[in-house]
Amino acid sequence: MAPADGVTTVPLLSGSERDTIETETIEGVGGPVATVSRTPQVTALDAVETASSDGFEALASMPIRELLGRVADAGRRLEGLGPTDLQPAEAYHDQVVRGTGLPVGWVRASAHWLAYGLRHAAEALRAQSPTGGLDVYDDLAYTRERDVGLAFTPRVRSLGAVMPGNDPAVYAWPALALASKIPVVIRPSDRDPFTAIRLGRALVAAGVPGSAVHVLPGDRSLGNTLCRECDHAMVFGGDSTTDPHRGDSAVETYGSGES
Repeated sequence: MAPADGVTTVPLLSGSERDTIETETIEGVGGPVATVSRTPQVTALDAVETASSDGFEALASMPIRELLGRVADAGRRLEGLGPTDLQPAEAYHDQVVRGTGLPVGWVRASAHWLAYGLRHAAEALRAQSPTGGLDVYDDLAYTRERDVGLAFTPRVRSLGAVMPGNDPAVYAWPALALASKIPVVIRPSDRDPFTAIRLGRALVAAGVPGSAVHVLPGDRSLGNTLCRECDHAMVFGGDSTTDPHRGDSAVETYGSGES
């Protein structure tokens, strides 16, 4: 949404899009860029519960090829290659540039590779399949060498993702988890909440179950909640963000790059 003063408002997405009473203003290049909702802790807890129950069951019951088709459709929507109600890509790029200070060429390229990753998710899942095929994601038990019965079983029912603000393409990681039938609960960076809500909207519009897609803007304590309550989590950021989770086998930490 965009109010009369031209400053975008970014809602949370969990079952539906909602603005919250508490908000945060992003001060970017040239002034305010957006007013972003701050997700209450109770809403985050509800989102994790919904993802782990209704979201997991909804994805489990969907044939993998159908799910991958919808994820690919979301990728096309991100780049404006199919029907979409998303804002034009150039307007989105401008928001990310103003919010983060990243070069526009980097943002365009990174956003393209995010969409590409969604459109080619089937290839990534085949590469990770123990059989090289997609059927194993529907029928988790399979036979190897004709006489050895094995099972390919999800380890978790939800993935929390505390995301960075310097590379839209990294959102392909939780999107691929979703494509493999694991619901995601995303806490975007304060500098770039635009990629997360754009991705969430594209996935839901493409028919991915809303109970499996949650975008929850909030402060660092919200990210800690997702790391604690989700079955597994990934965290990007500097040492102050990642250090509390190092050594936790349920949390994958990435950063700081010190590049």
